[in-house]
Amino acid sequence: MSRRKRSTSKTLDVAQQRALSLEVIDPDIDLGRDMSLDQYRHQIQDVQDILSRYNLGLSNVDQLQKQLLQKERNLNDMNSRMLAAVAARFGRYSQEYQVIGGTRPGGTNTLRPSTTTNSGT
Repeated sequence: MSRRKRSTSKTLDVAQQRALSLEVIDPDIDLGRDMSLDQYRHQIQDVQDILSRYNLGLSNVDQLQKQLLQKERNLNDMNSRMLAAVAARFGRYSQEYQVIGGTRPGGTNTLRPSTTTNSGT
């Protein structure tokens, strides 16, 4: 599932509309204290650039996520095949099968030492 990209922001929409309106008043307007139309447009462009980079970053993350999921599926398949190969080579009752995480048939997964009973008489 891909991440939702942002086509714009409310702040950016307001700023673009306000810049157009300011241009109607005076294309060279300078309200002092670093508030000229050119500086305003520069900040608008900065936000647009960051928004574009943000969306590109999300696309890259989406692509990496797809690659990761595929690699995990491949590894999971190999996990199963490795377990099956050890079972085929050593048997499902073997210690080797248990060492790599296999479960012995019958539900008991512990190797029991041979039991000898001493009557003690």
